[in-house]
Order: sequence, then structure tokens, then C-alpha cells
Amino acid sequence: MELSIEELVPNNYYQIEPQYDKNKIHIQKFIKIDYENFALFDAGNDAYCAKNPICYKFYRNVKDPIVKDKIKILIIEPNQVDPITLDDIDDGDIIILINNDKRYMFKDNTFNNMHKNPYTGEYINKNNITKYMVIVLPDYFL
Repeated sequence: MELSIEELVPNNYYQIEPQYDKNKIHIQKFIKIDYENFALFDAGNDAYCAKNPICYKFYRNVKDPIVKDKIKILIIEPNQVDPITLDDIDDGDIIILINNDKRYMFKDNTFNNMHKNPYTGEYINKNNITKYMVIVLPDYFL
């Protein structure tokens, strides 16, 4: 079900689909609505990205039980980064593992633009990828 910008709740994660490209669905943490009525989402490293509600559709919070059933959960150690963008991997991020190997862990939006594993140079077989939502283990558990 599509949500209006007024229904977004700060610090929750939402599925975001550009209206001009139905094949690119991102999951991002909503921060706030800015003064121009754009939705600001966490882009990592204390940066924001603005989504114009005219150009994007917003869908249910990813913590909704219906969405949880469709994606696996992976608990990771803190201070993990996407090796391509160097963005921190935070609670609720959607990541991709190649061959279910944590050494080949990428944020979903980074992975969507890749055809080769940057570590091995091999072409990626889509049957060898697994998608997870991550939970970052707090430091005091280490």
C-alpha cells in the first residue's frame, strides 16, 4: 500500500520506489520532511538524500511483519562498511551476500549496479546471492 509523505514516521525504514523506474526499490531510514516538503532519508556518513513525493512512491515500514517474512535477518558486528561506497552498514539496512559469504557483503543499492564481484572479478550469478536485513550487534556484546 502506497503511503503519503505525511504518513512517514521519523527513524523508521521504508521501501522507496522511483516512479520513473519500477525495478529500483530501495529501503532507507526516514529522517524528516524538509521545508520544501521533500522527504529526507539517511544516506550514511551524516548525509541526507531528499526524495520528492512527486517522483517517488513510499511503501510500508520494513518492520511490518509481512515484509519480515520475505527477508532473512543477519546479525553482524559493528563498524561494517560497504566495500564500494564505504558507507556504514546500519541496523535495518538491506544487504546482499555473494555465496552467503560475509566477506562479500554489499548494501542492496550498491549491489544493484554490479555485474562482477569486485574482489574476485568473476561475474555474479544471481542464484548465488542472498538478501538480508541486518541487525548490528552492540559493542557491549563483543
